Amino acid sequence: MAMTASPNRVNRVRRTYFSLFALFVLISLAQTFFYAALMDLGVNREVLWYGNAVVFFATLVSVFFLNRSLGSSKALSLLKNIYLAIFIKMLICLVAAAAYILTARKLVDKAALAGCALLYIMYTALELYLVLKSNRTEPHATDTSTP
Repeated sequence: MAMTASPNRVNRVRRTYFSLFALFVLISLAQTFFYAALMDLGVNREVLWYGNAVVFFATLVSVFFLNRSLGSSKALSLLKNIYLAIFIKMLICLVAAAAYILTARKLVDKAALAGCALLYIMYTALELYLVLKSNRTEPHATDTSTP
């Protein structure tokens, strides 16, 4: 028997993806708007833009794994998927950073890498907030205990 997702869960998942996409667009617009300030600080805007794209992609992969655990009545399942999602996202970002460092060699822009690390923290915070908020409102079929 195939399980179908409830309309509420589908809407919450869509809201999560929309919020992440909105953050991506806002950061991209901010990079465009503050182009001169970034140049004055010596930050390579292209590295920051590609870093934003990589972190956004990694976050989408991570959210996929987190959404699999929604609705589970077991806290261990949720925690396992949270750790798995964060590890996968960190691995994707580390591979991208290593590729940049190995490619650029002596021209590595440390300020842009620090900016990418900040983007990673921002996306992770938003992702966990949205997923945990969704899990809090998800009804648990097996929870019949009373206080």
